[in-house]
Amino acid sequence: ASKRQHEGMLREKGLPLVQDAELRGAIVLVRVDHNVVRRCAVVDSFRIDATIGTLFSIVERGGRPVIMTHVGRPKDKSGHIHASP
Repeated sequence: ASKRQHEGMLREKGLPLVQDAELRGAIVLVRVDHNVVRRCAVVDSFRIDATIGTLFSIVERGGRPVIMTHVGRPKDKSGHIHASP
C-alpha cells in the first residue's frame, strides 16, 4: 500500500497520526528502527535520512521529539548493550 493509502487506513480505524496532532509544547516520542550500524559504522543512511522530515515537522510545529531505538536481539545476554556506535 502507498503511504497515502496507509494513512487513510489508519484514519478510518480512528488511530491518531502525528500529521493531525497539535504538537505545540508537546514531547513527542518517536520510535525508530534504523538498524544501520554494523561494526561501529553507519553502512546505509537511508532510514536515518527518511526520519529527518518527521523530526523537522515536529519541531516546526512546536513539539520536542525524543527519539527511541533498539539494538535488536543480543547474542550476549550479560546486559552490556548500548545503541551508540
